[in-house]
Amino acid sequence: MDRGPLLRKAGLAVAGLAVLGGAIIALRSPETPGTSQPPPRPAQTSVSKYAAEGVVLPEPGPKPPRPGPVVVTPGPHRLLARWDASPAPTTVAGYEVRWGRPGALNSTRLVAEPQVQLDGLDDGVTYGIEIRNVDMFGQRSAPVAVSGTPGTQPDPTAYTFVDRFDGQAVPDPTNWRFASPGACGRATRGDGSDTKRLVISANCGSASVALRARAPFKLAGGVGSVVIDTDSPSEAGQLMIDLVPGSADLIDGSPSGPPKPDKPGVAQADPALPPGTIRVLITSKPDDRSQPKPVTTVQVLTAPNVHRNGHVVSKIAPLPTPRIGENVRWQVSIGKDNISVLRNGVLVGGGDVTPAWQQATALFGFVGPSGGFRAGVAVIGFTGAPTAPPVALAAPTVRTSRTVQQTGMVLAPAPAGTMIQDVQAAQLRMSLLPQADQSIKSLDGTLSVDVGGKRVLATPAVRGQPLKRGVRYPVVALIPKEALVLSGDPQVLDVGVSSNVQQKGLATRVEFSEIELYAAPGVTPPPVAAPKDPPLPRPRPAVARAEAQMLGATGQPIPEGATAVPGRVLVDVHLNGSAAQRIAGEVAGLGGIEIRLDGRKIAAFPTTVDGPGVGGQWRLPLTTNQFGAGPHIIEVRAVGVDAETLYASTVLSFTV
Repeated sequence: MDRGPLLRKAGLAVAGLAVLGGAIIALRSPETPGTSQPPPRPAQTSVSKYAAEGVVLPEPGPKPPRPGPVVVTPGPHRLLARWDASPAPTTVAGYEVRWGRPGALNSTRLVAEPQVQLDGLDDGVTYGIEIRNVDMFGQRSAPVAVSGTPGTQPDPTAYTFVDRFDGQAVPDPTNWRFASPGACGRATRGDGSDTKRLVISANCGSASVALRARAPFKLAGGVGSVVIDTDSPSEAGQLMIDLVPGSADLIDGSPSGPPKPDKPGVAQADPALPPGTIRVLITSKPDDRSQPKPVTTVQVLTAPNVHRNGHVVSKIAPLPTPRIGENVRWQVSIGKDNISVLRNGVLVGGGDVTPAWQQATALFGFVGPSGGFRAGVAVIGFTGAPTAPPVALAAPTVRTSRTVQQTGMVLAPAPAGTMIQDVQAAQLRMSLLPQADQSIKSLDGTLSVDVGGKRVLATPAVRGQPLKRGVRYPVVALIPKEALVLSGDPQVLDVGVSSNVQQKGLATRVEFSEIELYAAPGVTPPPVAAPKDPPLPRPRPAVARAEAQMLGATGQPIPEGATAVPGRVLVDVHLNGSAAQRIAGEVAGLGGIEIRLDGRKIAAFPTTVDGPGVGGQWRLPLTTNQFGAGPHIIEVRAVGVDAETLYASTVLSFTV
């Protein structure tokens, strides 16, 4: 049955009502002294059976059958379990997965898709896994029991640089730097089930964050490749593999988005990319509003000056639907006549371009849903010419002016403070963000920075990059050692950024800044500590997304707001567990369904026969004779079993 526009409209109401429910809980004012307030009402975590006159409630049927055969695939500190959902009848709404060491299956997850990746496991240890079908009333099937042993699989790749993120420091500051605008993201060792890998966590809206390899990516005879094993992107996100011939940390593409794909195997020009840059853009998003599951696209984008004398990449395989939370190995291979992109060893994209450079900075950019995201990374590696990161020194915090100022005539004196020792120089790296159209095409020769009583020239990280409003513009400056003076408490390196060109409109913003210190000859620095901050909090699991529509007595949809024929109608309720799972990698337990007519409860039934439900689809017959003539509103509410889980809700309007 086509649920059509009505469901999509109803689905839009879910987020608004769910957020409203959260606001009511979270925004209670503190009690004012001298006044009395009733205690807050406990959050609803269960549903009791109830039917008003003329309402027929659905009833549980037989327990569901066991899931189909389960295949377990080991990986580094993880197990991927997939099973056959085809034997399950339409009443199966999801699955309960339990796992742990044999005899101690003490971890549980509810999912809506017939696969799950279990992370944070110990290599070489055998884990037991039990999987049960769950129907729409919370009834469980008998389990299918399997086991698996995590471990790194043989990899024949001849890496010249590789990090598996399983050392003492994650990420290792010798190998990596992380950049995010306004410190809205973090690169850290994971927590909970992510402890055995690098986790990128961010809440940056639509802005990207980036992990920069300190080891340069080098071609050998014009050939090389970049590999990343990650679960990004899985839902409404992007993964960017950027090769930039310059000292960049954060870059952008066109503000209006990448050019639309032309034809497979052909690279497309993005004029906003720094000159010489090659970008592989992997995007996951719903194809359109009628397509509830995301689709993945792969594009090779280049700056306009990249050589287009290569061969079109042919025999490209279609991309599968991205799986929630599943790691995928992406490989970008640069050949002598084109660029190819492989997913788990299968050719899925490419471009008819070749770089003019032999060395580049590798950036791994991440974009997720606007409400925040986590991306797990297991491996990053290069092939090509031998490479290694430079000596790493603990770098101070840089405090820059928030915007680029007009160059002043008077240079501020050197601050009183502590000079950084054992360095011969430093490179200041910044990302600027023009806020208005400028009269000049480039900032080359116009920028300077004031630091430690010195004024030094700042140059574009890649010469010739065009200046565009809303597009990041990376710049660098070489700072002499005598200007590296720390001051304040805590001690920071203060930097002013200025331009000798009069800016039009809003000032250019300084979005990100950091400094790389170069050790003096003969200095052996102590190890640099990895970040100690935990990842940003993961999104909380949500109950299945509520969708609903009204049907006539014959099962035909009644358009939103239309007049229903007096007599019998059906409320068709669908709880989409897959949509909820994409928020946090699992589905919050469902306690039951309540239906209200004009604010009055007319139906309720629990979904916890053997345990919390996952989702499902129900049809409830109603008699409209008792409603009264005129417009009416029906609200469908899905209640979770966790007090901290917001209910999901959607509304329907009709007239009798």
